[in-house]
Amino acid sequence: MWSWSMSTGVGLTYIVWALAASGRACVANMTKEQARRAVLSEYDSWAKKHPNQASMMGGFLFFRYLQTDRLDLLDFRAGGNKWPIVQGWIRDRLKD
Repeated sequence: MWSWSMSTGVGLTYIVWALAASGRACVANMTKEQARRAVLSEYDSWAKKHPNQASMMGGFLFFRYLQTDRLDLLDFRAGGNKWPIVQGWIRDRLKD
């Protein structure tokens, strides 16, 4: 059976598309380093808008925000639960 990606030859390459509603770009299959930079940039912006929530629950509220509003930023290669990875990135950011 042929899928759309197989018939068009797109396969597993990086795909970039514009999200018309938000004007944001989404990158599928980011590397962990690309994701780390994108997530921390989003965290910096989010923390300015939500200073009281930024450090609550070890960054879990921010992670929930990613899951609901910026799921594209969690599209990086990693097995299993991405929360411990994102939590580590935030913890390291707050140490700096």
